[in-house]
Amino acid sequence: MNEPFIKRSELVRKIIHQKKYHLQPAHQIITESEEEAQKFFETALKDNQEGVMIKNLNAPYKPGARVGHMLKYKPEDNEFDLVITGAEYGTGKRVGTLSSFTLSCRDEKTDNLLEIGKASTGLKEKEEEGLSFTELTNLLKP
Repeated sequence: MNEPFIKRSELVRKIIHQKKYHLQPAHQIITESEEEAQKFFETALKDNQEGVMIKNLNAPYKPGARVGHMLKYKPEDNEFDLVITGAEYGTGKRVGTLSSFTLSCRDEKTDNLLEIGKASTGLKEKEEEGLSFTELTNLLKP
């Protein structure tokens, strides 16, 4: 876990081999070329990926922490009108609060709600930082 990302990646690629329909390492490139990075990003989107991860090659592994050594790069999202139709209680530092939310949109033809996915990010851990998991739990629980 203390090895830099680049070494951990090399070790994974030695033990996990490309085989269709089996566990395989993520596609990756190491480049300083903006053009090559953009092409990789566009290929990922065409392959129905959400985007790409940009990682610090020298960062150690920190379980549960992504801040400071990696960045998710994805297209700008469109705005959607969604409602929370389900929620699950969290664990660890989020125990006792709802922290994973099922989101739905309205089908204009049938007026039914259609589940489209889950979200668990975008809220703050503490109330002074903005809408928190505790505040949302208090709003949704009744």
